[in-house]
Amino acid sequence: MIQEEFRLDLNRNQLFMEVKEILDELKSLENTANQAGMQRFAIGKGNTLGIKLPVLRDMARALKKETNRHALATGLWASEIHEAMLLASMIEDPKQVTEDQMDR
Repeated sequence: MIQEEFRLDLNRNQLFMEVKEILDELKSLENTANQAGMQRFAIGKGNTLGIKLPVLRDMARALKKETNRHALATGLWASEIHEAMLLASMIEDPKQVTEDQMDR
């Protein structure tokens, strides 16, 4: 039982690190010129990074190979960063989406 709980904690920590690494990667791609353009169209509420969609699509292509896509997408969505939320919607497994998620 203790070993199983440890494995669950390890999985949560690993997932947290994966989400953190993805968010760090997104933050490293921040583009202030694009952020200004997005603000002109009322995109985001100060939570945008200005990353172009083709870059997000490339990241999504690589992340779709992950077995824990649903958990990654949930973690990215919780960050409330515009581009992370877009990426989450691109990698989420539609079969695992709940009504509660759709309401958020």
